[in-house]
Amino acid sequence: MNGGRDIPKLTVTMLGTGGSGKTSFLMGMYGAMANGVDGYFVHTPVRADHIDLLGAWRKLLDSGSYPLPNDMKGLKFYEFVLDLGFSGTIMEVDWLDYRGGALSDRNQAADTAALEERLAQSDSIYIVLDGAKLGAWMSAKMDGDADRPAALQEDLGTGTINGYIMRAVHARRQLGRPLPSLVVLITKEDLLVAATRLSRAGALQAVEAQLRTLLRVAFAPDTRALVNPTTLDAVGGQDGMDRSFKAPFIFTFTEYLRSAIAAEHQFLEAATAQRQRNADEIRLLETRLRGLFRPGRKGELSAEQRQIVAKAELHKANLEAMRTQAATLEAELAGLRIYDSGEPRGAW
Repeated sequence: MNGGRDIPKLTVTMLGTGGSGKTSFLMGMYGAMANGVDGYFVHTPVRADHIDLLGAWRKLLDSGSYPLPNDMKGLKFYEFVLDLGFSGTIMEVDWLDYRGGALSDRNQAADTAALEERLAQSDSIYIVLDGAKLGAWMSAKMDGDADRPAALQEDLGTGTINGYIMRAVHARRQLGRPLPSLVVLITKEDLLVAATRLSRAGALQAVEAQLRTLLRVAFAPDTRALVNPTTLDAVGGQDGMDRSFKAPFIFTFTEYLRSAIAAEHQFLEAATAQRQRNADEIRLLETRLRGLFRPGRKGELSAEQRQIVAKAELHKANLEAMRTQAATLEAELAGLRIYDSGEPRGAW
């Protein structure tokens, strides 16, 4: 599966307020994906994390007890590996769960600085929004009794999250790094749908209309974002687990490949230009300036040409492998709610 290429290690950071469902999503994702979803498997080399996550998952399956909202302040790191059966590892993930309470605590200066540095390193940012709060607000709005959107924005933490992400984007541009992809997780989908009294499709369309105001960063120019509803009620239904737990991973990796393919293109373009410059200089030395150039210059240029060609061939091979892999993964994303610069990518 890896075709001799290095296994990519992606950096993912998850943001959301306390009680938004970050812990439930992480637990459900690991529990479902550890058992395999459509041939994809997730595991962690950290034994303590494996035990803790699966223990919480088993508790949910046995008793229906959801984890209590975790409002601890600070950073929680996980290491995950995504495999496609026995075919090989697709990616490794360095995952950070930024505890919800810290988003609104201005006194945690050290955590804030660490988070901003982390976001500048992140290939993908997962934004977790509480679907129950969204549903309750939308229900009140339909009844003509809703608070202003600014109040909901405060409840969901989207104002703070918008600011964090825009600072991260600025930092990545300064470093010459590709922009992060965004995954907007709407948790508690079942509660959202029940509160709005709409069909699932109608509720999600109404939510996305609100998100354009609440979370503008996800619909900004040059932004690629997946809006993905999740619910632990998806457990036991293959389609639901594909959508709730597999889709975010596949989207994140596909967007990573998109950026990597662009970088390979840039390298090959630069290599082609350098090779042409060297060829022109060699031709000049051989014709118009015969005998006037310093000894060995032609040999240096020829050796450089061989190195450029060899590197270019490796990058071409990488490019073709990534294109093939990306095409396969893109097919799995069909029908998901993906936005490019605020415009839906294809029909839902």
